[in-house]
Amino acid sequence: MLTILRNRRIRLCKQQNRDNAFLLAANFLLRPCTSKREWHSYPRSPQWAHFLFSSTHFLECQFISNFRMSRRSLYILHDFLQPYIKKQTTHLQKTIHSERHLTIYLYHVTPGVPYLAVSNQFSCGKSTVSTIVRDVSQAIVYHLSTKYICFSTVDQAMRTMEFWQAKAGIPGVVTRIDDCHIPIIKPTNSGTAYCNRKGFYSINVQGISATFSYN
Repeated sequence: MLTILRNRRIRLCKQQNRDNAFLLAANFLLRPCTSKREWHSYPRSPQWAHFLFSSTHFLECQFISNFRMSRRSLYILHDFLQPYIKKQTTHLQKTIHSERHLTIYLYHVTPGVPYLAVSNQFSCGKSTVSTIVRDVSQAIVYHLSTKYICFSTVDQAMRTMEFWQAKAGIPGVVTRIDDCHIPIIKPTNSGTAYCNRKGFYSINVQGISATFSYN
């Protein structure tokens, strides 16, 4: 008798749980949608970006201060990269011009402006800025690095050593090495290994520069 009552109680509990789950699902499905999306893209002012290439509203010295190169140098770099960073316009939205791609990339990497500030200045989303920085970086690495970055030949090394010997009195100089601390977020497991002498977390990047004398 006790076994029969216990089994009946278990069946009633299971049935009640099924009924409660059904009611919860029905309430969720029949609930009116209150979170209507108001904006697909937030409104931003594009005025600052439009003035960049106007010598009247944005002086050359201001341009160099923000992008670390002249307008002429940027045009030359754009001519090299345009085939690799140009995007096609679709029926969904108008694409960003490749020239704007390059200025967004330079504005982020040269003065170190964060994505949020770049998106506000150039009137685009943070995810768009991230995609542009990735695409331009890949284009530079894949298509320009092999063309403009190379190690010295024996003849070039000899001329470089002669040049620095005459200029600075230091024998045997072929290249110069410098480094730069790129700020990063503290890693979870090994944060202390990335804390530099200036007190912030970074990755130390080294660069090699070769100077050739063609006299």
